[in-house]
Amino acid sequence: MKGKPLLLMAFSLLLIMSCDRKEPQHLFTVDNNTKQIVFFSDDEALEQEVSYYDAIIELKKDYPEQMKNMKILSASEIDDYDSIFEIDQCPALLVYYRNRVIVEIEGKATVEEIIAPIAKVLSGSS
Repeated sequence: MKGKPLLLMAFSLLLIMSCDRKEPQHLFTVDNNTKQIVFFSDDEALEQEVSYYDAIIELKKDYPEQMKNMKILSASEIDDYDSIFEIDQCPALLVYYRNRVIVEIEGKATVEEIIAPIAKVLSGSS
């Protein structure tokens, strides 16, 4: 008999905690002292991302250290990062450095149109 009230209180506490409606905490943080590559992917339009995948593979070959911390975010997360990035469409690949976007490629693009500006900033030419 003594255990029933304790069990009821524990169950009530568990129920209350599971109904918590706090905003989700994002794991993505921006290091302003490093050039951060961010790729926004759209699961509903994967066929448009082929050139981005090819470009990312090439960039990883040429700039392995700079690309190893690339972040991939889904299209559904665009609004969550609107205060940092102003992405209008997916796919999108950008380089963020010292509180600003220094390169941004959005939408349909060829492999060369993606690689050239990204490689320029990763090599230190900009």
